[in-house]
Order: sequence, then C-alpha cells, then structure tokens
Amino acid sequence: MRRVGFFLFFPLYFLLSMPYLAYGRLLGWKDRQARIRLAYGFTRLTSRLLLGMAGAKLHFQGVENIPRDRAVLFVGNHRSMLDIPLLMMAVDFPIAFIAKQEMDKVLLMRGWVHLLDCVLLDRKDPRKALKSILYGIDKLKAGESLVVFPEGTRTPGDRMLPFKQGSLQLAEKSGVPVVPFGIQGTEAVLEQNGWNLKPGDVSIRFGTPLDLSNLGPEEQKRSAAYVQNLVEALIPPPA
Repeated sequence: MRRVGFFLFFPLYFLLSMPYLAYGRLLGWKDRQARIRLAYGFTRLTSRLLLGMAGAKLHFQGVENIPRDRAVLFVGNHRSMLDIPLLMMAVDFPIAFIAKQEMDKVLLMRGWVHLLDCVLLDRKDPRKALKSILYGIDKLKAGESLVVFPEGTRTPGDRMLPFKQGSLQLAEKSGVPVVPFGIQGTEAVLEQNGWNLKPGDVSIRFGTPLDLSNLGPEEQKRSAAYVQNLVEALIPPPA
C-alpha cells in the first residue's frame, strides 16, 4: 500500500501544482524573489509529504553551521532521488540546484525547476555548460545559494565517485563559502530495493563553512578532492 500511495502521489502532485505554477509565473513578472519564495515553499511542502509517504525518518545534524547572512555553495554526495527533498527539508530558506539539462524534459519537474531558478547544465555542449556555470556564479554573487553534487550522478552505496574539479569553480569565482554535507540512507529507502519502498532512517549532516581562498596553493589545485574528504567525514554512519 505504501508503494501504491507513493506512486499515486506524482499524478496528484502534478494536478494540484498547476494553479501554483500559473500563479508563480505571473508573480515572477513583477517580483522574482517572491516567485522563488512561493516555489520553494510549495516544493518544501511536497518534499515533506513525499518523504513521509516513503516512510523516511529524518535526522538533521549541523544545521546551525549554515550561514544565514550570505549565499553559500552546498556541496555533498548524491545517493538517491530523495536527496533533493531531504535537502529542502533541512534548509528553510530558498536554495536552487545545479541540475542536468535533461530535467527540463521531466513533465513533473520542469515547471518548478524554472520557478526555483535552478541552473541547468548541458554536459554535451561545453559552450552552453560554461554559460550555465557563469550564470550560477552570478547567482551566488547576488546572494542566492546553490547546491551542487560534484559526482555528477547518483552513486548508491558508500563509495563516491571522484568530485569534478569544475564544480568548485562556482565557489572559487564567486567568493562564497562552501558548506559540505553528507547524506546517508536515502538509497536504502528507494532505489536500492528496485523501487520497492523500505521505510528507514535518512540522515544529513552539514559541516562548517569553508572559504576556499584560505587553502594553501596545492590544496586549492586539488580543492575538489579536499572537499570530498570533508564530505566523506560527514556521512553519518548507518542507523
């Protein structure tokens, strides 16, 4: 029954979100920040419902480490489709995501991706990808926080793929601090079971902000590996 309810959630979500999407677009013509706040509030509510229907028991650690007076780049591991709802539940102010261009083709997601002003990355076209990165840098400079998963894809299990060095350029070029985070348990609730839901504990732990300019010259050259070590240390042990 839990699985049936979980998958019935998506068509209902699509139908119920239509009025909010329309209002958000209208609102965005006059007040972009109000549009983003509306979109984040709605997606945060649906994240709570989605995680609840999946049977996920949420655990947050280190939330007090998140600066509230400036933009930051959240950097962490990526295990499951549930990672994004988990982040939205943990962070109570608007954040946008660096996402692959293919998200623009997902009917249930594309409207909210645009209302939240997520940065879509076309990995097949270097020129478009660079344009997206520059836009992300501008957003950070303007005080808008972003989330990036530097592995580039979901990697269920304890082994992470090497972090891509280019993902740290967002912080290096904008001058915002990096807030590392580690996620545990989301893959066990969903993907690990062949999409058969298995209720369980999911955890996210945030580390202290890191100013990459304070690293030594060699560490700055290897900033992605340096941050990956921080993320690995933050991944909570399985419950």
